[in-house]
Amino acid sequence: ASNGSVLYRGWGGVVD
Repeated sequence: ASNGSVLYRGWGGVVD
């Protein structure tokens, strides 16, 4: 989704 969450993964901008 976006990188506005704590659980941010740098591969593709996936947020849990």
